Amino acid sequence: MNPTDSVQTVSNTDEGKALHVSEFYRDSVVLVTGSTGFLGKVLVEKLLRSFGVKKIVLLIREKRGTSSAQRLQQMISDPIFDTIRASAIHPDKVFAKLVAIDTDFTCDEFVREPNRSDILKEVQVIYHKD
Repeated sequence: MNPTDSVQTVSNTDEGKALHVSEFYRDSVVLVTGSTGFLGKVLVEKLLRSFGVKKIVLLIREKRGTSSAQRLQQMISDPIFDTIRASAIHPDKVFAKLVAIDTDFTCDEFVREPNRSDILKEVQVIYHKD
């Protein structure tokens, strides 16, 4: 599907009303797993650059002694984010929408409190890399 296509939504009040993709994501909170991989970076960059999301919550695990916050900083230094750095008036404000949450997918509770409650309250869209 092309990002400029419309998404057909059905609800009790708006049966059959077409919703543009950019409207769907505007001011939403999106959760992404696998964000430090190639496709994850592409997804995060596109969400930041094109859709006016409020926040993107990234579940990132510690890897080889590198914390999730450090891995987020490494991720946004990738050249894929150069367009945002070059075109945004305040790229720091754009990147501030990214929130790294420590996770451990080997545990039953892979997100701990208070982050778990916050995620359950805030997140509207989830992208999970399986």
